[in-house]
Amino acid sequence: MQRLAILSLGSSVEPRREYLENAVTALRLDPDMTLFGYSHIYETTPVGGVAQNLFYNQCVSVLTELEPHELLHRLQKIELDNGRTRDTHWADRTLDIDILIYEGHEINDAELTIPHPEMLKRKFVLAPLADMMTPEYRIKGEPVGELLAKITSCEEVSAL
Repeated sequence: MQRLAILSLGSSVEPRREYLENAVTALRLDPDMTLFGYSHIYETTPVGGVAQNLFYNQCVSVLTELEPHELLHRLQKIELDNGRTRDTHWADRTLDIDILIYEGHEINDAELTIPHPEMLKRKFVLAPLADMMTPEYRIKGEPVGELLAKITSCEEVSAL
């Protein structure tokens, strides 16, 4: 049975837009996924105190029969194919793909946590998610637009 997975894409290394486009193309071409929707691209300030460059962020949704860990490994392959390294946590990166939500699954193990534990605290996730799914889309019973409005961080997010 196909399930909806919502993903967050990010890049802070030029060519940022090209890395996001590469990810969307790879998802579209993967025989085990159907690209369902995507948001506009947003330029955002980094969080975590390590990355120095501005990020481009985007949310996409796919329909897939892959199990969550299989999907994670497929996404990590796309990251590696685009030059992703994991030297320093929260450092600048060519491509980052996170699973935010995987319909019908809650997971918390050493490799994967779904729903993504930080997504409700991040404007760079919630702004594109509200764009893609409509602000009325609910996460844990609350409309994503209201969750976005509650964030008080100084993180800057602007649609391109």
